[in-house]
Amino acid sequence: MAFPKATGLAVFRRGDALWLVFDRPGPVDLAGLVKSAPALSGLARVESPYATVLRLPTLAKLGGGDMGAKISGDGRSWQISLGRGRDLRPAKGIEQRRESLADGGASLLLQATRPGPVVKLQDPEAGDEMAVIPLLTTGSGIAEGAAWPDFRVLPSFQGVVVVPISDRTRVEALPNGVVVTTDGEPGGAPSPVVPKPIAETVPPPLEADDTAVPEVVTATPEAVSPEGAASSAAEPAVEPSSTKVESVVGIFDLPRWRRGGEANFSSDEAALRSAVTEASNRDKPLGRLALAQFHFAHGRYAEALGDMALLEKQAEDGDKDVLALRGAILALADRDAEARADLERSELNGVPEAEMFRGYVAARALDWPRAAAVFGAPIPSLDDYPKPARMLIRRVAAEALLRAGNSLMAQTFLDAMKLDMPSPEDQAFHDYLTGLQLAQAGNKEEAIKAWTALADSPVDEVHARSQFDLTELQLADGLIDDRQAASQLEALRFVWRGTDFEFDLLDRLGTLYVASDQPRKGLVTLRQAAANFPSHPRAKRATEAMSQAFHDLYLGDKADRLPPLTAVALYDEFRELTPSGADGDRMVTALADRLVKVDLLDGAARLLENQVNKRLVGLEKAKAGTRLAAIRLLDGKPDLALDAIKASEVPDIPRRDGTTPPPCRGRALFETGDTLKGLALVRDDNSLDGLWLKADLSWRMREWPAAATALDELIAGETKRLQEADPSMRPPPDLTVDPAAALAETGDDGEAAAKRDEQFNKVLAPLILNQAIALSLANDRPGLRMLGKARGTQMAKGPFAKAFATLTSPSSNLADSIGAAMKSVDQLAEFVVDYRDRLKNQSLSVPEPAPDAAPPAADAPAP
Repeated sequence: MAFPKATGLAVFRRGDALWLVFDRPGPVDLAGLVKSAPALSGLARVESPYATVLRLPTLAKLGGGDMGAKISGDGRSWQISLGRGRDLRPAKGIEQRRESLADGGASLLLQATRPGPVVKLQDPEAGDEMAVIPLLTTGSGIAEGAAWPDFRVLPSFQGVVVVPISDRTRVEALPNGVVVTTDGEPGGAPSPVVPKPIAETVPPPLEADDTAVPEVVTATPEAVSPEGAASSAAEPAVEPSSTKVESVVGIFDLPRWRRGGEANFSSDEAALRSAVTEASNRDKPLGRLALAQFHFAHGRYAEALGDMALLEKQAEDGDKDVLALRGAILALADRDAEARADLERSELNGVPEAEMFRGYVAARALDWPRAAAVFGAPIPSLDDYPKPARMLIRRVAAEALLRAGNSLMAQTFLDAMKLDMPSPEDQAFHDYLTGLQLAQAGNKEEAIKAWTALADSPVDEVHARSQFDLTELQLADGLIDDRQAASQLEALRFVWRGTDFEFDLLDRLGTLYVASDQPRKGLVTLRQAAANFPSHPRAKRATEAMSQAFHDLYLGDKADRLPPLTAVALYDEFRELTPSGADGDRMVTALADRLVKVDLLDGAARLLENQVNKRLVGLEKAKAGTRLAAIRLLDGKPDLALDAIKASEVPDIPRRDGTTPPPCRGRALFETGDTLKGLALVRDDNSLDGLWLKADLSWRMREWPAAATALDELIAGETKRLQEADPSMRPPPDLTVDPAAALAETGDDGEAAAKRDEQFNKVLAPLILNQAIALSLANDRPGLRMLGKARGTQMAKGPFAKAFATLTSPSSNLADSIGAAMKSVDQLAEFVVDYRDRLKNQSLSVPEPAPDAAPPAADAPAP
């Protein structure tokens, strides 16, 4: 169909007939339409002087009950495709807003942009009159019809269709939509522009200490509106229910405040503003209050707050009407802190609306117990509030009651949402809360289905919260693991950030990352939660979780899971989480130990340097300084080793193992060129560390007799260490010396002998070979013969048998011995490796042994 000017269209079906209504008269070629589409046979034009109306009396050929319509066009040209496979519902649902009016009537606003004129038509089959309003917006219609006491709204593919039932019904097209109004009972009238003081027209609210019982109104769903089903078009007719919703009479008279409703909003607002201007100074506050009440009743909260700003004195004086109204406006305007300040005033104790909005603000603050206590008791009727407000209050009330475990009472609010023609957004919240109700009832499968269906919800809050709760339910039920749960929650990071959801998401996501071995992600996320929400009541808990995760990474059972480089990088990034005291010191030294074992010496030194210079005192500082000096020596930096020794010197602490002993200082001096002073420091040191260092320094100075002597002492010291660590390392007694030992059960067997041989070849044999080399280079033939006699049998079983035999054999001449010694001098490399391995294996992070425990093996300094 084509028209010379923009023309609105309504498409709907009633009974078995399809109607097409254009809001402008125009020619129609019925014969041509039927010829091009035989299924349209029977199509007829309904006469109307103001519109083009076409009616198809039977839909059987187009699919009957399954017939749908697909509509496209720009107002000048319309294309309507009918039949099976087309849309069964309108492409865009029209938002509806019900209002009760001051005279006892009601109005229903069907929101649409620039609707066409009201076209009145007679239905030839039903015999009643229809008011049809075509629209220019393609596919904008009514998805589901509704039966009201005074009129019916028919479903449509496009446009609005109202069937009046009583003479009190009026249908008007306004710039912002279609308004259906039902007049009140005779005698009803709007309130005056400037009302009398509230105390003269409404019974005063009960004070907190009043003993009177407030009037309770009990309503069932068939009469949800305050006017009652018999006298108002406020709610569609529904089946009776045994569940009762109780309400208490409050001080807000929204029908009176709303005056003529949305249809007369502009004229009513102008009259109220004029009344304020013309009022005397004494009456101006009442006029301003009336204007604020008017804006509040229409859901214009910004304008209402502007009106209330001129009533500050009345608020300061404790005027109940002003305080209660301002508190309600602030609450619905999402200014919770200011709302709470007004609503908690003692002047409002016993005011039902104040208590209701206290519960509303408590629910927004996630104070579920307090909110549930409010909404579990009678509250003022919500039916007169603007639809967005009443839906919002029902939503938070239902959630508060569910969170508190009162599912039965929550159901009454969910039912009220369902009966109030919810918008797509309200329906999404209803479905989310239904999933929560199912989950709390233990019906996990149905809850998962409900929340899964909301994965593509266009309402960001519903999308985010439903998928968060779905993930938690799946995780608790073992359907997914921590890593999968973290992946699902990560996808919600930028979906919605309202109320406390962002903190809850970050907090939970951080713990899941930590639990699934993704420590950096976990720590970063927990830090974001704590830093971005410092005043959140659970921010401290997030910080504690972060500290615990950091502790476990370096001191707990997860300490060895991180590669060393990752461990030190993570430590540098989150250094501020290092705990104070002994735990922090153990954490740093344990990390340093790991770095030493993989030759990351500079990183280990930097960690210990910070400990020595900034954290430690006393004995612990001296021990860490010694460890730092040893690492610097191992890294070939003797100057820095001396600096570390100097920085860790602590007065009045006697020398002991691990507190800067002479071997470490002596080696540092030797390495810097102060050879004599270095040797002097270790000359009288017979500790195992000292014996190692004396042997090493003598060897490096080519003092072969001294080196041979030092190695002999070192071999004795290492033998003693092995036997003290494991008594089975002691050789069996010599029966030729002590025959009585044969009577004792020594427990020696082949396994013990094999273990002794293994330890001998691993620890002692290299040192014995080095001693033979030193004796050979010192030209000490008697010493070689004695060494061969003492150690020949044991050395013959090991990897150095041939070299040792060549050096110590009596048949070898001096040249052969020296040649063999020079070929074997490469054993010095093994000697150095031993030093490095011993350093890497020593640790400052292990706990101190108990006083009665066996002493640990002595640690050795760097070569």
